[in-house]
Amino acid sequence: MSNDVTAGYIIVDVERLRKPMQLITDYILKCMEVIESADVINIQTASKDQIKKPL
Repeated sequence: MSNDVTAGYIIVDVERLRKPMQLITDYILKCMEVIESADVINIQTASKDQIKKPL
């Protein structure tokens, strides 16, 4: 070990970066509309007559 006091703090493991990089990649792809950001469902609009009023 060298005389560097920070040598023990640095972990040289690329695998620990997999999740953060995947999150960044997914975000960029969603912004570019390459992948969907969520499932999209149709919401039927109701008229005033169809809405139930509370008792």
